[in-house]
Amino acid sequence: MKPFTPSADCIARAGRLLGDLHATTSGIQDGQLRQYADVRDLITDKIALIARFDTPLSERVRKIRDQLFARGHQTIPDPRVCLLRGDMGWRNLHLDSRDQMWLLDFEHAALGHPLLDFAKLWDRELHTAHSLTASISSCRMGRAWLCSNRSRMT
Repeated sequence: MKPFTPSADCIARAGRLLGDLHATTSGIQDGQLRQYADVRDLITDKIALIARFDTPLSERVRKIRDQLFARGHQTIPDPRVCLLRGDMGWRNLHLDSRDQMWLLDFEHAALGHPLLDFAKLWDRELHTAHSLTASISSCRMGRAWLCSNRSRMT
């Protein structure tokens, strides 16, 4: 296995692979995996992780979260639940000797909206020289998946 290199072609292939994972698992239900029905759930989970190492920082983040959601955010049930990779980044993609792409390390897998995976990819990989290509490819792949699966999800 060789590590992923973020070329335009590989980025597009990675987007299709992630989109295929989301489409294939659309509507999945599993009581063992974390579920992020709302971004508030995800933020609350991350605050708990921060609290293990830096209690004052976790309290500051909690206050910011509470201020944001006090502005009228309402939880809206979202039927587009699928298996999330949970920690999407180039380091978790590899190519085998036949140039087949593999998505590895599902330690942070969860259930939730597919855009959470694309958001993680956006956050993690946009500091590289290929950031513009990555963002355009990822957004196109996410939009294409959401559009092509809208009828199955509603």
